[in-house]
Amino acid sequence: MATLTLLACVVFQLLLPHYLTLGQQVVALPQSSDFYKFYLSAQRPSAGFSPYWQVPPREAPGDFCHPDTPRVPADLGHPPGRMSVGGPFPCLSPNLNPPAFVALMRPLTLLPYPQAWWTWTGLSAACGALAVALLVTACVRPWPPRLAWWVAGCAAMVATFPTLANFMLGQLGMVLLLALTLAWRLGRAGHEVWAGVGLGLAVGLKPFLLPLLWPYAAAGRWRLLSATAATVLATLALGAVTFGADVYRDYAQIARSVSWMACNWNASWMGLFDRAFISLPHSTWPATKPL
Repeated sequence: MATLTLLACVVFQLLLPHYLTLGQQVVALPQSSDFYKFYLSAQRPSAGFSPYWQVPPREAPGDFCHPDTPRVPADLGHPPGRMSVGGPFPCLSPNLNPPAFVALMRPLTLLPYPQAWWTWTGLSAACGALAVALLVTACVRPWPPRLAWWVAGCAAMVATFPTLANFMLGQLGMVLLLALTLAWRLGRAGHEVWAGVGLGLAVGLKPFLLPLLWPYAAAGRWRLLSATAATVLATLALGAVTFGADVYRDYAQIARSVSWMACNWNASWMGLFDRAFISLPHSTWPATKPL
């Protein structure tokens, strides 16, 4: 156990400076992080705008937001509108998370962006560490080995690219990891209602997780599913109470306008299959290549 703990500490010592450097770079370039979209989305209602915005056309060369279209100073600095982002990043992709997530992000807008980003990063790290602890306690009983495996598990998590990507993008992967791990642990212990709350929170924040409910339905775990449904409805109510019912019309409008489903985990399950093709040279999947 001592060797395992020492190895984990070496991993932390090697990787944490790299994480800190990347964090400073992300804060210096807000538009490079998805968290900037979340932060902006939570700020906009205070100015009378929708949390969501449409992206100008970018499908064909010559479109305003196409990568090959030259930018001129006149294109930048337009004031934002109800469904347009304007400002220095007029082609910024919208926040695709549901209104409940935007409502939960609002307290962070009380902080300047750099402090908000680091606060969110700290909360995400705490969620990840707690999720690892829940996994370890399910597998290791004695206390000293449990602590050693928890440290090693956190080091292994930090050493993986998905964790690094979640860190750089400011995404909510660690929050979802904690919610799903809680649902798993509580469900195994027979706490059906609380397991359903954890699962409902995950689905309420990321609707693409809905297929996870089918195995519970097949197993006839109706108390868990009822608690899940009640929690999802509570997240819907939170969004409506915070921003008004019209926010869901805006959210649906943005979701329908997404054209990058094949290369974005947020947009669809197709993103899962896209990972097998996205790095191929000259790939035009899925437009011209069948699965």
